[in-house]
Amino acid sequence: MLRDITIWQFQVVTVVCAFRLSVAQVKAKDQFFVDGGKASAEIIISEPPARSMRLAAAECQTYVVKISGAPLPIRAEPSVDVPV
Repeated sequence: MLRDITIWQFQVVTVVCAFRLSVAQVKAKDQFFVDGGKASAEIIISEPPARSMRLAAAECQTYVVKISGAPLPIRAEPSVDVPV
């Protein structure tokens, strides 16, 4: 019975997350991380970052480069010219 509740909770969380992601996509209005080979987003990490945070940011940056060809800069503070 405990396993059934856990699976049910997982299913509810999955449906809620899927709904939230679909709503976020509707509100995005053609804003992309990379547009025309130029980065239009940044990876923001805390200062000083933990080793795991640096590794995760670098891994994210690596895959964005593989997908789009443009690296997202890794910064501790958002830039003025990049919308949050």
